[in-house]
Amino acid sequence: MSTVGNTALLPYGTVSSAPPIELPKVQEFKDDRGRNAEKYFQSEIDQINEKYQKLVKLANDTQTVYNAQYNFVPKVGTIYYLYWTGSNYLLSIIENWKWDRYEFIGAFQLTSDNVWVRKDGSR
Repeated sequence: MSTVGNTALLPYGTVSSAPPIELPKVQEFKDDRGRNAEKYFQSEIDQINEKYQKLVKLANDTQTVYNAQYNFVPKVGTIYYLYWTGSNYLLSIIENWKWDRYEFIGAFQLTSDNVWVRKDGSR
């Protein structure tokens, strides 16, 4: 088989006046894609850290409410109000705008997962 008739099908030039063969810019490709991958992983790490911080705050709030003093069984879905008495936390059904005897800490709702979720955006 002769390659003389097939030169038009070759991916490179066969005569000296043909355009030069350019090597792919592999290092530039690697650097560019590497930076993109690094940005992706950093973004994912930032999201995980943000979610972790929210989870820690939720756990701390839940622990604070469970350690508070109260004489009733809280119902899921109901909003309760947490106060600081000066010596301990007190969970109450009385809204903060109706009672100023103690320092208001926040409004919390018990979820079906037995977690206390802050409902007022404070602290």
